[in-house]
Amino acid sequence: MSNPKVIIAIDFGTSNTGFGYSFPDPKQPDVITNSLKIYGNERWGDLKTNTAILFSVKDHELSKPIAFGKTAINKYLNISLRE
Repeated sequence: MSNPKVIIAIDFGTSNTGFGYSFPDPKQPDVITNSLKIYGNERWGDLKTNTAILFSVKDHELSKPIAFGKTAINKYLNISLRE
């Protein structure tokens, strides 16, 4: 791999999904140290989100993903309550 600008890790779990990312030192791209700062999304208040994908339906078949995580669950609940 030639000089990555960012390293991203995604953990798709059965009920939760987490991620992290880090910026390697461009002077030493092949060196990974314990001092490498790993970032997540602190704004969520939780480092993981629900492993849920909401798809749109067209002609009784799944069409395309429209939401992921907690947003998907909330949208699904809103749709279910209206029906």
